Amino acid sequence: MTKTCLMCKVEKSLDDFYPHQSTRDGRDTYCKLCTKERNKRKYDRVMQDPKLRAVRRAQTRITNAKWRKANPQKNHASERAYQDREPEKMHARWSLRGAVRRGNLVKPKVCSCCRQPTLANDLHGHHADYGKPLDVEWLCRECHGDRTRKARV
Repeated sequence: MTKTCLMCKVEKSLDDFYPHQSTRDGRDTYCKLCTKERNKRKYDRVMQDPKLRAVRRAQTRITNAKWRKANPQKNHASERAYQDREPEKMHARWSLRGAVRRGNLVKPKVCSCCRQPTLANDLHGHHADYGKPLDVEWLCRECHGDRTRKARV
């Protein structure tokens, strides 16, 4: 059987369309290639608009919190696997957290990158070198995300 994509107007096999419960034939109205293109454009638009980005981040946090609450065993297993996979990172994080809690290290009140005043709870300690657990740059959530994404590229 075949179907015509509403976007590219090309007739394609049903296997070229994602499953969709709401349609009569059980397949999406856009082919897989067009669906991927639409999703990429939407993602790019959201990520370039700070307000939309904040809304998406808040929705993601809520969704993730619900999943963690509904799946405590899977969440624990996932966290444990990450800790086993990244022992140096975990040691650095735990050391930093302990130093802050004991008062050996004090979080500043501003992000060291954008200089925006930030609540201490919202500042993240960014490790450039996990071998030096107390040598961190204090960044707000936005700057920390940007710094981490740049490091991955």
